Amino acid sequence: MQSKFKRDQLFFLTGLVLLTINVSFILMVNSKLFTFIKVITAILFMIAALLKRWPINAIIEVFVIFGVMLISYFQTKNVDILYLYLAIVASKNIDFRLSVKFATITRVIGFIGTILLSYFGFISSFVSYREEEVRYSLGYLHPNMASSNFFFIILGIIFLRYKKIGIIAYFFIILSLLIISDLTGNRTDLVLGILLIVLLVFRRHLSNVLLIRNWWLLAFFVSVSMSYIYNIHPIGILQTINDLLTGRLYQASDFINLYNPNLFGNKLNLMSTVSSEYVNAIGSTGRVYILDNMYVNLLLQHGVLITAWVLINVRRLLTLEITKVNEHVEANIICIYFIIFALYAVTENTPISIDYNVFLIIFANNINNWTKKEGKIDV
Repeated sequence: MQSKFKRDQLFFLTGLVLLTINVSFILMVNSKLFTFIKVITAILFMIAALLKRWPINAIIEVFVIFGVMLISYFQTKNVDILYLYLAIVASKNIDFRLSVKFATITRVIGFIGTILLSYFGFISSFVSYREEEVRYSLGYLHPNMASSNFFFIILGIIFLRYKKIGIIAYFFIILSLLIISDLTGNRTDLVLGILLIVLLVFRRHLSNVLLIRNWWLLAFFVSVSMSYIYNIHPIGILQTINDLLTGRLYQASDFINLYNPNLFGNKLNLMSTVSSEYVNAIGSTGRVYILDNMYVNLLLQHGVLITAWVLINVRRLLTLEITKVNEHVEANIICIYFIIFALYAVTENTPISIDYNVFLIIFANNINNWTKKEGKIDV
């Protein structure tokens, strides 16, 4: 029986499933297996990309951008953006909704599997404290990791079933977000989840200002500017914002004080949020070693060129989607999702991580010169 999937689709979707189960389940079970699967995923994405037919101008573009990212990698030793771009290239001509469906189902399986293994004692779980608040990791390495995985499950479910979701379903979604927020102590996902539902329910009545194409640019300049100002003179209102963001503004300002932006990025002396639960993340000079603001992380760790590439492509994507808003409900929802991602990126790096955010592969469907028929060659 002939498979309904083409070879490039099979390789890409297999890689996407492995990538998703890796961060939602495997990482908690075996870190060496996690690393092995990351390598396998990269190979599958490369095979999927090579099996496609590409216009010559698209090949040149891919190699130039990939070259810049390789230079950045050798300077920073961080592979996150490389994986993102590899996934985008590999997803050319792959049905976007199908990708979201595969990733969401896989993440549900990984989330439930992690909780069950933790409940029965096969993997370790821990309790952390933020002042008097108790936070449960639910089997994940950190409570925020559990909350992020659940949040992207909700995003996937809503996107796939938005035509069938009513007020009652939204009520139970908010209730589930409340439960996870209470267990993990992560308020960001709860607030953004409620905001998302409000925007979706009233999307037909929204002013076009909510669909402007510059949300990420605006959030980038506000985040970086506030971090610079806080580093120089932490005035009262910035102190309040820092408290609301649980110290993230201080984190960003401290890294801005330590590193200067350059074309290809810096190798940051980072400590993961996970590690900070086990050791003291504040050094003798008062410096922190975690950086959760995606915009400042992009600028300092990945450099000016890659930051510009991300911001320009998000703006290009939203420009194209906004033109379809009056004709396609899905375009409206994509615009709203990227508003949520713009806000989410102030406190988390996951919006730019393909491990979590499968919606980033929509970039491939909006790059026109990747799909031109003239000048096609086999790669």
